[in-house]
Amino acid sequence: MGKEYIFVPDIITIYYGDSMEGVGILTERQAQVLRYAAMGYTQEEIAKALGISQPRVSSALKAAQEKIALARKTLEFYEELKYIKELRERGFRGDAVLK
Repeated sequence: MGKEYIFVPDIITIYYGDSMEGVGILTERQAQVLRYAAMGYTQEEIAKALGISQPRVSSALKAAQEKIALARKTLEFYEELKYIKELRERGFRGDAVLK
C-alpha cells in the first residue's frame, strides 16, 4: 500500500475545528504554527510572525505532530474494530485476522 498524502490545512481543520474555538485535539498555538509550517515558513520565520521563541515553535510542531499521529492510530484501530464487527455480523466466529 502506498503512502497517503493529506493536505495539512485540512488536517488542521479536522483536528482543531472550523470555528477556531479549540474543538479538536490541537491547541490554538499548535494549529497556528502548523498552518505556517504548511505554507513553507521556517521555524525562525514562524517565531517572528507569531512573536514567540523558536524553541516554542519547535515544541508546538512536535506536539502537534504527535497528537495527529496518535489520532490517526486511534482511527485505524477503530476501523479495525468495525471490520471485526462486520465479519462477526456475517457469521465469522473464529479469531479474526486484521486486514
